[in-house]
Amino acid sequence: MDNMADEEETTTTEPTEITEAGEAPFPEEEGRSALEALLPRLLAQPEAELVQPKADVQVMALVARGVARNQFADPEGEVRRRFAALGEIDEYDDSCCDDLLAAADACWTAGRLKSAVDAAKTTAMLPPDVAAEATEVRNRMFKVAEYYLADHPVDAVTIVYIRAGSGYLDTMNDLGDLADLYIKYYGVLSTDVKYYRSTDLTDARRLVRTMMDAMGLSEIEGVSPTELRQRAWTFLNQTYDQVRRGATFLYWGESRLARDFPSLVSTARAKRPRKKKKEEPPTPPS
Repeated sequence: MDNMADEEETTTTEPTEITEAGEAPFPEEEGRSALEALLPRLLAQPEAELVQPKADVQVMALVARGVARNQFADPEGEVRRRFAALGEIDEYDDSCCDDLLAAADACWTAGRLKSAVDAAKTTAMLPPDVAAEATEVRNRMFKVAEYYLADHPVDAVTIVYIRAGSGYLDTMNDLGDLADLYIKYYGVLSTDVKYYRSTDLTDARRLVRTMMDAMGLSEIEGVSPTELRQRAWTFLNQTYDQVRRGATFLYWGESRLARDFPSLVSTARAKRPRKKKKEEPPTPPS
């Protein structure tokens, strides 16, 4: 069955005020607390279930936060009571309603951390041996991943993202992404006889930690910002998917389904700032 949280649909719902940068009045302390509280559950997610976000993570988190606050803030409200009644059926778990706000706050916070790392301007210099090893391992792992996954229906986009990188920060993030791909597709990638090395996965993880320490960047529980954002988004995506499944059953055929429980991906994409068309100078009369 298609993932409903990623389902494309047109909606004009405005769950919360969002700027084009994905920022809104946000309780950052609550966000950090939510991320710390959910961290054991995020780290327990199987690698094979992790998904890449298809739109701006912070915007999608704010949309989900708006749904949580508008629909489930009152535990005795009509909407929450209907979901609770649905939860009495063995096939549906209504705990997603209670998890949604924390999932959204944690995802927004993880997205902000990743953005801060990407935007970091650092003058820290990597030791030459670390820089050389990181580049060598990254390039070798990429050759393997690119050869086998360039046309993959899901992770081809990851290959494109890695290919476009440059500089120390991108190399560090690339190593993290490639390590994830090596775990996820071990059965395929490990068959490569030209570039695959069994030590590269461990070396990539070690190099990410070394580079982060050298550049003054921090991990949370040994998890890179890239992986943390992916895990937080996966948890939010799964939680919101369950919410929308319940909403579809309860409000099928009603306008409030799309209005009150919109697609996170479609809504986030609709909020991207549109580039203004460059005005052409008037054609002089002939």
